[in-house]
Amino acid sequence: MKGVVLAGGRGTRFNARKEKQLAMVGGERLIDIIVRRLNDSDLTKVYVAVSENSPETWRHCRRSDYNLIRTRGSGYINDLKDITRMMRPPLLTIASDIPFIQPRHVNRLLEVSQDSDFRGGWTVLIPKKHLPEGYSRDDTFKYMGVEVAATGLNIVGETDRERKIFTYSPELGININTVQDLSYAREKAGKQTI
Repeated sequence: MKGVVLAGGRGTRFNARKEKQLAMVGGERLIDIIVRRLNDSDLTKVYVAVSENSPETWRHCRRSDYNLIRTRGSGYINDLKDITRMMRPPLLTIASDIPFIQPRHVNRLLEVSQDSDFRGGWTVLIPKKHLPEGYSRDDTFKYMGVEVAATGLNIVGETDRERKIFTYSPELGININTVQDLSYAREKAGKQTI
């Protein structure tokens, strides 16, 4: 299966001078962390979806010789439509701001989806109580009576149907949306506690 890093968003909550995807965590740019980890997984090929919202990220990815897909940058749903016009599902998508993703997380989702007859999409959720200690998110919601957050790791399926699955890996709950999230991730990366 192919993978696509979603790196063309506006990053409106990330109030910094630099594009979020280019922020450094543990001595490496977020976008480079994600691409490297996906390349180390069982995915067959990795692409980065960029837009006019992230011109510096686009230039960095071009210099890094990443496979690029251009989207309109008009929101998650529209960008997915752009991507699926160019690539046939199923395909794995991942947000560009999950610094502690590991190849094993990607491979586990691939296994679950490939071992099933279900041809729809998959969304990975983390229960709020499994977020790392001292870390909070403002985008939680109730699913099946459990307070959860989306991890940003998904599979776009061949149909519009979708299944949600839980992860209990705290590191998948760390999602950089604000400069405070970035500070938290940098501290954790420095301590290597995740």
